[in-house]
Amino acid sequence: MLKGIDVNQRVEFSSKNDTSEPKTIFVFSPLSGIQMIDMSGMFKDGMAKLTGDAIVQFLSKCIVEIKNFEGETEKIKILNSLNPSVIGELIEEAGKLNNLTAQEAKN
Repeated sequence: MLKGIDVNQRVEFSSKNDTSEPKTIFVFSPLSGIQMIDMSGMFKDGMAKLTGDAIVQFLSKCIVEIKNFEGETEKIKILNSLNPSVIGELIEEAGKLNNLTAQEAKN
């Protein structure tokens, strides 16, 4: 029997670099099958090729809410303002949730 993707699932994540209180919480949701197909152009030879704007697109589809971020409120602007180590953590978390292998998420 097939089992569908639970697009209503929510996973909360905070960066290990966030030492403040309250912590900024990134709320993730798995991509639907259609969203994954839409993003298939970012894959080459079975590997995700995420760079620049593609990273922000991917994360903005996976992150449904950002809580406790000081300043900016628009998701795209928040993602663009984060340092590379936090972006890396977010990509890793999104990859785990969407069943990407470690190598796929890294690329």
